[in-house]
Amino acid sequence: MDTAGNLLWSAAGIGAYEDLANAVNTDSDENVYIAGTFANDLKIGSTTINSLGWGANSTAANAGIDAFIAKYDKNGVFQWAKTIGNASDISLDDMEITSSNKILVAGFVRGPDLNIAGTSITIDTAIASYFTVLDKSGNLLWYKLDSKRNKGATPRGICADKYGNCYAGGEFTGDPTLNFDSITVSAYAGIDGYIAKLMPPLSPLVSSDYTIICPGQNVNFSVIQDGYPLSYQWDFTGGTPASSSIPNPVVNYPVAGTYTVTLTMANGHETTTTTLTIQVSPSACATSLAEYVNNIKITIAPNPVATTAVIHISDIDLTKNTSFQLYNYLGQEIGVPILITNNTFALDVESVPPGGYFFNIIQNNAVIKTEKLIVINH
Repeated sequence: MDTAGNLLWSAAGIGAYEDLANAVNTDSDENVYIAGTFANDLKIGSTTINSLGWGANSTAANAGIDAFIAKYDKNGVFQWAKTIGNASDISLDDMEITSSNKILVAGFVRGPDLNIAGTSITIDTAIASYFTVLDKSGNLLWYKLDSKRNKGATPRGICADKYGNCYAGGEFTGDPTLNFDSITVSAYAGIDGYIAKLMPPLSPLVSSDYTIICPGQNVNFSVIQDGYPLSYQWDFTGGTPASSSIPNPVVNYPVAGTYTVTLTMANGHETTTTTLTIQVSPSACATSLAEYVNNIKITIAPNPVATTAVIHISDIDLTKNTSFQLYNYLGQEIGVPILITNNTFALDVESVPPGGYFFNIIQNNAVIKTEKLIVINH
């Protein structure tokens, strides 16, 4: 419905037996997710899903109950449907969409197995609580079972914070304790309640915008990982800076070579290490020039230079996040005064020791031109 209560679209799931929609939610793209339970089979949109317990052979008396999750776009067009089931019964008690558009659902399962969106899991008890997260395409990302496998543990409500940490509240009875990994909750009498916080497992997606670069080019590194608190320790041997503790650092590699980048992440419960390889080669300079800047013309005069080098650049808009760097052959950045007039630069090298240097022009964090500059005795 719209904000005035007018119906925009509707959808129905058609099944032979008891079918329930227990939860509905939306993501930041206005896609709509519906979750619940069904017995035997259920037709949602163009897809028919079957109970994993009995499927098409079910009758009203023996139909196994499984859970389903279905996705529609903001216009009501069916996207997909996934099942959570086994040979016995499944409940789905609540659903939450995280800030990164992941789908969190929770319920209980009667053992001895569980299948989440096509992934089979073996459990070792009659009844267990389950918590699972799918991506927006319905693929399984991670799951958690209460490790005590309590006889009466049932989640009743779930939510997620802005970091993707999951919170669950529910009840348990039967055995005197309920366990999540190393944490034990003790029952007092009868039916007791619990509140649990579940952090997403560390499985970071680590990437860089380039893996083969020209000497002096910047590389933007990024990491995607739900959960908080998170700590980052980057090692950039051969780069500037040589290390960082922020999630998305920018690093310059002034000298040719092959460098290993290492990221060690921790969340207070576990630690994981990921590596990337960056190749720095002069042969990449022509590729970078052709790919990012066409028809750029640059002149440096005089070159060699003793006091002031006049650099003129044409056919490029230098107002777009443009910066400049001067590096020596050891990869050390040299700070020098630069006077800019339109597309002409006056580079004062009077205080720079004689030798060979690289003058880099960076635009939008990418090196668009590198020129060799020779400084001679003053």
